[in-house]
Amino acid sequence: MRSRNLDPLEDPDYTLFIRVQDKNGATETALSGNARVHIVVQPNLWASPGTITIKENLKQDYPHIIAKYTLVVFAKDHHDREVDPPMEIYVVVEDVNDNEPMCEHEETLLEVQENEPIGSIVGDLKVYDADKEGTLNSQLTYTIISQDSSNVQDSFSIDETSGTIQVLRLLQRREQKVYNLDVRVSDSDFSTNCKVTIKVIDVNNERPLFEKNHVSAGIIPLDFESHSTYNLTIDARNPEPLMTGLDYGSESTATLSVSVTDVDEAPEFSLNILDVVVPENFTKGSVLLAVEAKDPEKKEIG
Repeated sequence: MRSRNLDPLEDPDYTLFIRVQDKNGATETALSGNARVHIVVQPNLWASPGTITIKENLKQDYPHIIAKYTLVVFAKDHHDREVDPPMEIYVVVEDVNDNEPMCEHEETLLEVQENEPIGSIVGDLKVYDADKEGTLNSQLTYTIISQDSSNVQDSFSIDETSGTIQVLRLLQRREQKVYNLDVRVSDSDFSTNCKVTIKVIDVNNERPLFEKNHVSAGIIPLDFESHSTYNLTIDARNPEPLMTGLDYGSESTATLSVSVTDVDEAPEFSLNILDVVVPENFTKGSVLLAVEAKDPEKKEIG
C-alpha cells in the first residue's frame, strides 16, 4: 500500500469501510463482518512555534550582546534516524531597562546673545542611554528643576522629548551674565541630573554717550597771539558695529573748546648776536649801533 502525507486543512478526516472474512468465505462455516472506521487527521506537532522572546540577563551595553539566536532542532527515532526535516527556531533577546541616562558632559556650556527673540533656540542638552534605541527603555524625558534667574520669570524652557533649550524672555547681559540650570533626565525607571551653564553674549546695542556735549578747557603751551580759542569736535565710536537698526546720534558727539591763556612774554631782538667794529679814538657819545626789539603781545617797548 502506498503512503502519503495528509494535510488536516485539505483532508480533515476519513471514513474506512473494512470487511473481515476467514478462509476467504470458501466454506459454509466461514465467518465474515463489516466495520466502518472514522479517522480524524490531526496537525503534525513537529512545527515551528515561531519566534521565542527571552529577556537579557547580562548587564552590558546593549549593542555588545547578541540580540538574536537561531536554534536548529532535529526529530529522531530510537534508532537515531531523522523522522522529519530539521526545524529552525528563532530566539530574540529582549532588552531590559538596566541602564540609567548619562550626561554627555559633566557640564554643558551654551551661549546666547542678549535680546534674542523669545523662542530662540539656545542649544541641545546631549544625554545618552545604553538601552536599546527606539524602545521605552531608552526614551528620555527632560525637565528643568532649577534655574538661578535674577528675574521672577523663568528665562529658559526645555523640550521634554528632545532636550532643546529655548529663550523665554529678552535677556540683558548687564542684568545677568551667566545662568546655571539643573535638568533632570529620566527614562521609565531611572533618572539623572545634568548641569547646564548658559552665558549671555554682549551685543553692541548701546550708543556711546557723553555726559556733556560741550566742554571747555584752558591750556598754556599754544600761541595765544595766533588763536586764542580752539574748538575740537569729538565723535565716540565703537570698534564693533552697532546692531541692525541702531545708528549713532548727537549724543555720541561732543565739542571741546580750548581757550589759550595769555602769558606776558619778554620782548625779542631780531638778532641774538651782533658784531660791531669800533674804530679807535671813537668819539664818546656817538651812536655805535641801533638795535630793534619786538614785543610778542605788540605792546610798546619803553
